[in-house]
Amino acid sequence: MSTYEKSLVNIPNDKGMHIKSAGAKGEKYVYKYVKYFRNAEGNPRNKAKAIGKFEPVSGKMYPNNNYFDLYHLEPSLPDVSVWDYGYSYLVIRVCRETGLLACISRVFGAHAMDIIVMAAYVIREGNAMDGIDDWQQRNYFPGVHRLLTSQAASNIFASITASQLNDFFTYWVKTALGDGSVCYDVTSISSYSQAMPAVKHPSITTGAMAA
Repeated sequence: MSTYEKSLVNIPNDKGMHIKSAGAKGEKYVYKYVKYFRNAEGNPRNKAKAIGKFEPVSGKMYPNNNYFDLYHLEPSLPDVSVWDYGYSYLVIRVCRETGLLACISRVFGAHAMDIIVMAAYVIREGNAMDGIDDWQQRNYFPGVHRLLTSQAASNIFASITASQLNDFFTYWVKTALGDGSVCYDVTSISSYSQAMPAVKHPSITTGAMAA
């Protein structure tokens, strides 16, 4: 469960909100009751979810994913004064100068920079989307104010249609090649592997040519 350590928010003034210690260090967390029920004996019971880590100096909390899910909110980037900017600056400059940013923006609109951030994360970290929110809180992308989570990334991927992909590659080929040509190598693939029956074996090819 990701906790957004740079984003302090007020503890919601809701029914069932409470603070208790948890973990080996006895750190305090904010919990919210999300279900009330009676057990088999008829005794009242409840179920609670941790929604953030309590910050005693301010009386606020650092929210986690449960907080944003329960209140239907999207996490925003924290207001910090120091960011990593070298890598992200290079990514955006390359995207602009090659025309890639224009192609992505033309097809995917408001999600253009989200897609670039996700691609930059994968290229740099070589990882799935699980850690993108922590990484994004350290790397500055101008004009990007929405903090991506693994769930938000999944939603974006799910929203992309086959038509959009086709449009993007059409625009990108025209932008990248100009008056050039696209060449495809359709040569049959040869392999010595005995475990890949779909791949043509070199000896078969040679025998056919000899005949």
